[in-house]
Amino acid sequence: MLQISPSVLSADFTKLGEECTDLLKAGVDMLHFDIMDGHFTPNITFGMPVLKSISEKIPAVYDIHLMLDQPEKYAKRFIQAGADYVTFHVENTCDTKALIDEIHENNAKAGLSLNPKTDVTKLEPYLKDLELVLVMTVEPGFSGQSFMYNGVSKIEWLEAQRKENGYNYIIMIDGGINLETATLCKGKGADAVVTGAYMFTAPDYKVIVDGLKQI
Repeated sequence: MLQISPSVLSADFTKLGEECTDLLKAGVDMLHFDIMDGHFTPNITFGMPVLKSISEKIPAVYDIHLMLDQPEKYAKRFIQAGADYVTFHVENTCDTKALIDEIHENNAKAGLSLNPKTDVTKLEPYLKDLELVLVMTVEPGFSGQSFMYNGVSKIEWLEAQRKENGYNYIIMIDGGINLETATLCKGKGADAVVTGAYMFTAPDYKVIVDGLKQI
């Protein structure tokens, strides 16, 4: 069954806690926090205090996506604020393996992401150490963009690597997700989707969750 991780970047910030509670009641599997610094991406979102204030009051699996120039400076602090999964980008210039190890040493699960124009084979040296791979099917920065179909071949490659080598990572897709694109991705091997506008513009979260779960 497809796992669902709504991006709270698309939520109503005036009632963020209530939104998170409603999503969990509707049956989502995780809550996705997009952390942007205005450098790695053209947008600025939120930081550790927002995650900490929510995670301390609302039990959930917190899926943190670091779109930062220097994720190595912040990964541990986000774990301390409540992160269960910490995903950063293979395009970063940090020591990728060292940061994966640090995430594990701090009792969180490590993920790597890649932008639409990045060759998926750049992930190959790290796949055995990951719990999650996040395939971006839009350019990072803003919600509401259209799905980029070049991500489909990346899903297929990741699924083939997983089967061939016995890897255990989740394949998660982020960007332009709706019932049609989620169905396509799941058919190619995806395990989880990040939903933004598709979820938060719906009058009933449970209808969206149930529809995705039935794929």
